[in-house]
Amino acid sequence: MPPRYFRSGTTLNWNTAANWSATPFPSYSAGAIPTASDDVFFESQSANCTLNVAGLSLSINFSSYTRTFAFGNFSLTVAGNIILGSGTTFTRGTGTMISNGNPSLTSNGNIFNIPLVFQTAGRTLTFVDNWTLTSGITITGTLASPISARTQTTGVQRKLTLPQGTGSADIDYCIARDLDSGDGITIWNYKGTQTNCVNWLDLPTGPIVVSSII
Repeated sequence: MPPRYFRSGTTLNWNTAANWSATPFPSYSAGAIPTASDDVFFESQSANCTLNVAGLSLSINFSSYTRTFAFGNFSLTVAGNIILGSGTTFTRGTGTMISNGNPSLTSNGNIFNIPLVFQTAGRTLTFVDNWTLTSGITITGTLASPISARTQTTGVQRKLTLPQGTGSADIDYCIARDLDSGDGITIWNYKGTQTNCVNWLDLPTGPIVVSSII
């Protein structure tokens, strides 16, 4: 399927075909509402976006987007890679970001305030950089099919930080590795619920800062 580019404007809804283009700014062409087979791009020219239905995409890229993406009370389910923008503002009611694939995850330093949910057992999560999650995370693997969290670079460990006071943090059956299956420990500083996980280092609550470890 062709990519989907969110058009320019002031504030536009996700669930309107006319707000999407199959080609980037400024040469817009007829588009369609994204499906789970479509790569989605928010450009620097893209309008504020209101997620007014449960959204779907194959991947989503906010890297150059400096406006507001409002989740409201809806969830966005992404089958593939997730790239946040350093200047993107995210707002929500009860909405969540759901990953049900094998994503590469890039925060670009965005302090992400949307609950992040990985709910499909047996998947692999690749952390390209460090993540700070202020609304919590859910990782749901199973004994038979644990979820694997790894770093993109061999021998480099990434930090997953859940600040003090963060909401839900529930991690079940998740094995942390680096790219060559070494110990890519994910470090976090909020003591949530963790069950049958491997190579995770728990730190007590508090304003603890740990840089990436080589």
